Amino acid sequence: MTDTSANNEPLTPRMKQGLAVAWVLIVLTVGACIFLGTWWNISGVRRDELITATAAGQVTPTEPEQAARLTAVAAAPQQTESAAGSADGTLDLARQLGVGWGKLPVRWADVEPQPGNLNWEALDAFFAGAAARNQKVLVTVYAAPDWSRAVTAENRSGPPDNPIAYATFISQLMQRYRGAIHAVEIWSEMNSDREWYVAGGLNSASYMQLLLPAARAVRSVDPGVLIISGGLNPTGVDDGILAIDDFRYLRELINMGMLDFVDCVGVHHK
Repeated sequence: MTDTSANNEPLTPRMKQGLAVAWVLIVLTVGACIFLGTWWNISGVRRDELITATAAGQVTPTEPEQAARLTAVAAAPQQTESAAGSADGTLDLARQLGVGWGKLPVRWADVEPQPGNLNWEALDAFFAGAAARNQKVLVTVYAAPDWSRAVTAENRSGPPDNPIAYATFISQLMQRYRGAIHAVEIWSEMNSDREWYVAGGLNSASYMQLLLPAARAVRSVDPGVLIISGGLNPTGVDDGILAIDDFRYLRELINMGMLDFVDCVGVHHK
């Protein structure tokens, strides 16, 4: 006769506790997977477009969905009417959400496609709508026109060869919309060759050469406007050609005294 008493031995309290813990962990893991899968499918937010400016000014849109919806793109001159309608829609949404700040990317190349030939129609429409709704505006000024750059490439943006040209454009922008612009982000993602395509390659010192005259231009027109450093791209690449690690790039800027010239540090999240 076979002895089966060992198989029928009752579970000890320690064994029961271990099984309970294991079961709870399995349930939590499965639940987390279901939640994350559902969230990923329904979320249409491009988090890489969210900019959080952190510092004294507290220009911090903390909800990715709100920030994405509030981003109004400055359209080309021939798209003025549709741009105005789109701007009104985003501004109305901001008002409904109770968000007091909106972010407006301003492509210099679109506003001044030829030297001295500036078309402000799309921006006029946006700022008129923002003023009517008492909306504060953060502008990101980037994308120098090709006529200001010796080195260009398809799908690559970059600063002008002469930083003073950029400062001059910012001064014109600030003067035209004095009191309607409340914060200025100086360029964007300059640690990536997609936005900083120049003969000398990626270089934090070259960004400082652009930042300083631009910051002075903002201060000279309206000292109360917040100056924000360009949000860096967290690419995960640090080869010095396609990209420089955003933390390393920021440390270099800080070591060069950037914080003496800006009120906020721009950050891009992914």
